Amino acid sequence: MEFVRQTDSFEINLQQTDCRVAIEHIYVGVAATATLAECFKRDLAGVRKVRLSCLNFIIELVDQIRKRFKEVKNESFHCLEFLIPDNAIRCIPPTLTGVYNSFKFLKDVAPLDLVDLEWRKQAIEEPCSIKNGINDEEFWRNRLSQKSVVGEIKYKNLRNVVACLLSLPFANAPVERLFSTLKEIKTDHRNCMKRESLVGLLHTQQGMKSLGIPADKLYVKDHPEMLKMVKSVKSNATDTEVHEHIAAQMSSWT
Repeated sequence: MEFVRQTDSFEINLQQTDCRVAIEHIYVGVAATATLAECFKRDLAGVRKVRLSCLNFIIELVDQIRKRFKEVKNESFHCLEFLIPDNAIRCIPPTLTGVYNSFKFLKDVAPLDLVDLEWRKQAIEEPCSIKNGINDEEFWRNRLSQKSVVGEIKYKNLRNVVACLLSLPFANAPVERLFSTLKEIKTDHRNCMKRESLVGLLHTQQGMKSLGIPADKLYVKDHPEMLKMVKSVKSNATDTEVHEHIAAQMSSWT
């Protein structure tokens, strides 16, 4: 234990034997310890084999955990610390250049110069206090929903960047759930479904879920523009026709 306390966890050589406890002192749990104690007199070699198996399992477990944490130590994760509310109100860091360098796709979301300007403005113009019990998502939702005197979103570029970064999956679980949902929608009988249709169904499902709207409470008749768009869709449309149709509908709405 003293060796572990004095050594960096990422620097410990897991194959180093002189810092391990004796094989008979490896903790395997209360029930297993009692069972091994009963077997000790009858099968000493078997008991030692069990303890060695536990030791190898622990070594592999620690090795895998360290690999996961080494990924978390990646510089990209440190860049995302600007999303911490306390850092936002103090404008730390003073520029989001490092964030843009780590996430190249952000240049297509909003220009860095405008985002930097809004990043500094939000720290100056908005209240500095953080309400007790408010989580990061609520903080950003309140802060980036601020409007100017003419009713426009004050930090629209920063808002797009924050929305993109907060939506990034930092674990495999959301991705695995998405693939499961894809399999439920795009079945063997729907293997010709276009990408736009698949994405639309996924967006609809997630939107209804986030708003708490069950399928039996969704009244499409209240949205005539949606009905108009559905009626104008051709089942045998090419990808080019689909994109042109969507663009035309979007322009008509705006």
